[in-house]
This record gives sequence, C-alpha cells and structure tokens, in this order.
Amino acid sequence: MEIMIATETVTLSGFSFKPGFAALVEGDAILAATSGWECNSKMFVYRPQPDGRWGGRLGK
Repeated sequence: MEIMIATETVTLSGFSFKPGFAALVEGDAILAATSGWECNSKMFVYRPQPDGRWGGRLGK
C-alpha cells in the first residue's frame, strides 16, 4: 500500500481528486480517499461502496 497525494485535478475510480487530496492505494485500487477536511481532529474519509458509489464518514 502507498499514499498518493494529487498534484493536479484528476478523476480515478469515480472519485475526483483535486490538488492536495490524498488516497490510500494498493496496485490500481483506491482503498480510501480524503480531501483533508477535518473536524475536532477527525478526518473525513471516503471509501468505495459495493454499489460503486463513494461513501464517507469521520475517522476515529
């Protein structure tokens, strides 16, 4: 696994990454993504759902 940080606007696996967005990547698969938005020291993380949509929640 590796962390990818977008340097330009790009759409991968149905998720639109803007500069500064980050993703957890394994091979060609994006396992999780974040825009960096946080609240009370918790970061909002998006994950691909079984139906192909991206869903998110605040991480712990």
